[in-house]
Amino acid sequence: MRKQKRILALALAATLLLAGCTKGEASVTPSSTETVSVSTETSVSKEETSASTETSESTEVSASTETSASTETSASTVEKDLTVRPDNLVNVLVSKHKAPESEALKFTESMGAGYNLGNTFDANDSKNVFSDDLQFETYWQNVKTTKQHILDLKEAGFKTIRIPVSWHNHVDADYNINEKWMDRVYEVVNWALEEDMYVIINIHHDNLKKYMYPSYECLDNSKKYVSKVWEQIATKFGDCDEKLVFESLNEPRLVGTDIEWNIPDLNSKQAQEALDCVNQLNQLIVDTIRQTPGAYNKTRYITVPGYCASPDYILCDAFKMPTDDYAEAENRILLTVHAYRPYLFALAEPNVSGATATFNQSDATSELNSLFMNLFVKYIKNGTGIIIDEFGARDRNGNTEDRAKYAATFTAYARSYLMPVCWWDNNNFSGSGEIFGIYKRADNSFPYPDIVSQLVWYGNN
Repeated sequence: MRKQKRILALALAATLLLAGCTKGEASVTPSSTETVSVSTETSVSKEETSASTETSESTEVSASTETSASTETSASTVEKDLTVRPDNLVNVLVSKHKAPESEALKFTESMGAGYNLGNTFDANDSKNVFSDDLQFETYWQNVKTTKQHILDLKEAGFKTIRIPVSWHNHVDADYNINEKWMDRVYEVVNWALEEDMYVIINIHHDNLKKYMYPSYECLDNSKKYVSKVWEQIATKFGDCDEKLVFESLNEPRLVGTDIEWNIPDLNSKQAQEALDCVNQLNQLIVDTIRQTPGAYNKTRYITVPGYCASPDYILCDAFKMPTDDYAEAENRILLTVHAYRPYLFALAEPNVSGATATFNQSDATSELNSLFMNLFVKYIKNGTGIIIDEFGARDRNGNTEDRAKYAATFTAYARSYLMPVCWWDNNNFSGSGEIFGIYKRADNSFPYPDIVSQLVWYGNN
């Protein structure tokens, strides 16, 4: 049954039909009575119109409407042919926007469908509750990562795995990283690299005043921390090939303040200070990685976020792309954004006013169109790659069909604007918290094959 569920991750899909659509419009039809459409043609200013409305590589994806029967299959590590569509896939007509020739865009295009190994190496505690550093891996979820997990994800069709890592529970007073912790992260990263997957590692939940905090009061110490930690990471992983991406910071923000997640006034002193600190820390991390010895450190792709990894704060004038003065290849700085949108469907707590288990296509199309087009016009059409390395929709009392529609729409839409996506999976499948799990590590199964099918197909095609 374990293999059966794995195969279903690609073979099954939502019971959805294709509605008529024209070139430049992606139409996702979840059922005979409900239509989800995604328009890739948008209104922009005159000087931006050509970039936004020219499309290429229109690909019509047709699918059978019959539901395939589940079958037992013998175990295999043979990679799936991702050019062969699964039966009963949600149908989408994808029109990709044109962008200039860019090695960075070719790189992000090849990253395909992505997955987050969440609540694992990012688990942390301010009290250092464990005497053995390795115990943190199962602190927030109780399954130790195995090579089989990586093989399952690869076989399901995921091309990229993001491995968030928190470091502050594993450093001494001089910020030297515990060797056992570093070696364990290295082991799992290399399992994925050995399978020819792309891997992203970062500094994740270290956003504390004692370590990394984007305020002038904490800036000097924050610089010491991130430079020392990244020097050690770059040294350890310096000879790993360029499919390993370094992400400077996770969601740098003023934790515990009124502007932790949203800045109503970008001109306020507090906001200006925080935005400037993020710029300075990103620049320092890029310089540190580039100047650390290692076969690939001068050419490796480095991805950086804006404040709290929100797309809004790389679109504002205060954000500054790091310079890359020490690189030995051009255009190797990428951008990271997190996008749990539409918020009221994807992320909002159940008690938040307006939170809903129903995926509203009209609202989603408007919001996603604005988000992706703004990012495309400012960065991608100028050759800078963007990775949406966290997105997803929490389970709301079993709204799997709506989540599958969301996964198809979001992923196909992002792909049309040349952005790869990584689903956030915290290995949580029950309870009242944030339930984002799609791969159950305890029994190596994919409980929601409809969701995985959409992610993999539209993320890779």
